[in-house]
Amino acid sequence: MVVPNATPNFLPYRAVQFQQLIPVALSSFAYSEAYVHGTTIVRACKARGWTIQPAALAGVEAYLGSSRDGSLEDLLNVVAERIPGQTLTGDLWDDIAGEAADTGRSASTTMTTTDAWDGLQIVNAFQSPKLVFEVMRKNFAVDEKPRSLFGTAEDKISMLAQRYAMVHQRILRHKLFRPADLHARQQSIQHKLTPVESLLGKHDNQSLLILGILLQIEEGQWYLEDPTGQVQISFQDASAVDGFFVTEHCILLVEGMFRDGTFCVHRLGHPLLESRETSLQTIRQQVFHPSFRKPVLTVGSMTKESSLVVLSDLHLDQPRVLQQLESLFATYDKYAPDRLPLFVLMGNFSSTPQSHPSQLTPLLDELATLIGCFANLRAHAHFCLVPGPHDGVGYVLPLPALRKTHALDKIAHVHLASNPCRIQWRDQDIVVFRYDLLHLFQHHQIRLPGTDRAASDDDDQHGRQPHCRLLKTILDQGHVTPVAGVPIFWNLDHALSLYPLPTALILGGDTATQKDAFHEVYGGVHVLHPGAWDDGSYAVYTPGRPETAMVADEEDAPRVVEFGRVGDSVPAEA
Repeated sequence: MVVPNATPNFLPYRAVQFQQLIPVALSSFAYSEAYVHGTTIVRACKARGWTIQPAALAGVEAYLGSSRDGSLEDLLNVVAERIPGQTLTGDLWDDIAGEAADTGRSASTTMTTTDAWDGLQIVNAFQSPKLVFEVMRKNFAVDEKPRSLFGTAEDKISMLAQRYAMVHQRILRHKLFRPADLHARQQSIQHKLTPVESLLGKHDNQSLLILGILLQIEEGQWYLEDPTGQVQISFQDASAVDGFFVTEHCILLVEGMFRDGTFCVHRLGHPLLESRETSLQTIRQQVFHPSFRKPVLTVGSMTKESSLVVLSDLHLDQPRVLQQLESLFATYDKYAPDRLPLFVLMGNFSSTPQSHPSQLTPLLDELATLIGCFANLRAHAHFCLVPGPHDGVGYVLPLPALRKTHALDKIAHVHLASNPCRIQWRDQDIVVFRYDLLHLFQHHQIRLPGTDRAASDDDDQHGRQPHCRLLKTILDQGHVTPVAGVPIFWNLDHALSLYPLPTALILGGDTATQKDAFHEVYGGVHVLHPGAWDDGSYAVYTPGRPETAMVADEEDAPRVVEFGRVGDSVPAEA
């Protein structure tokens, strides 16, 4: 049955337990930051006799909203030295902002020559810009409106509608769906998406393509929904075109026929992947936000390599864990200050679940005391702490950062990040996410008829291992948790997005089979899991190394991702 023009029915409203939200709300006051309104900027420009174009206005507003220092008056004084006439254009603003960024980087480099991670930014989920696709205008924009943690049912509808819009616009840009001229149509096969509301006018034997969100509106009855309506579907004769997980709330591209009110699926797949470069090229033409500006400095231009040392499940209440950490820190303490890595430490930080962040204070103090024993690390190394789901910060994604302790204040560079968070440095955009994803997807996956249950939990018919199916699913979907039933702050769903694709995705928790470490590359994204720290396993990610090092024939050749274990040899300082 087709329901055209239906109001989206993305599952009933589910209340989140209030006690889970309390620690999150208390730790997120910094989430809504004041910013200079566009009207104020326009009036200030008029007072100087200028006119400002919309593109430049958006850039100035975004710049002031993200800048930690400086004022509108100071910025306009800089513009006054550069503006040739009476109009501030978008191109002129791009030049001014780019020079300001370069000057800031140069000054910082001159003042802090021993910091290998100059310009490092850890972007917490609660401060990340919300990129949206405006369907009516068919362009991207950054939504700067204040967002409440306590969303309404309309916010949930908007969340899933925005997920669909992001996927839909990237598929329409793919060469298989992009309109072509007459000659190109004769040379190649062109595909076209059919809206759900158009199914009533189609013949029974006509093969169609539909893109929609998978929903279970009635028990045991599956529907595919797009903005125009919803249609009941049948998986009886369906086959997957590749190895991936199918879950409720995921977006599917299905091929089949519409018969007797039901869409009979013959083949189904995930949305087509789009490269990071292609996505950013489109976004930068429409959005003038600093977060999406093309970086001037790249890791490829560096004369010295900088690495990330990644640890997961760091149970600080276990004496053996602290002994292993001491051994690891002792090795890296011998490095020169400008060669020290960024330590990414992921929870859970206790072997037993915690109910409040304050319960972790003694454990974090022990960690700070251990770091303080190594003068080089204490003064120069960067540490990024990402909480796990059992660290007492709540259960609703994204998880807020841990609370800073007095002992951690004595460490020079400690970054308490949310879960997930983004590590932005030069041209690198690295997403860090600590969650038991593999268990989540295996528990909620929809098994197609004829699929063997044992095979679906092991290597599938396409030869993909479970962790490969997992990473393909989340990168194709452009979201870390495209699964129904996962508690999410609906107004912060953009912080869980993987669009545009990051340069690397670091996963922690029970994500690999039996917690084994892995490194895969899919769609140009390095996806890595360091393994569990209880046996001393960790990973070293060096983004500046060439891709050829990843497939080097020589065993001793340096690679982009290397795995180690305490007691084995740590990568030597080059």
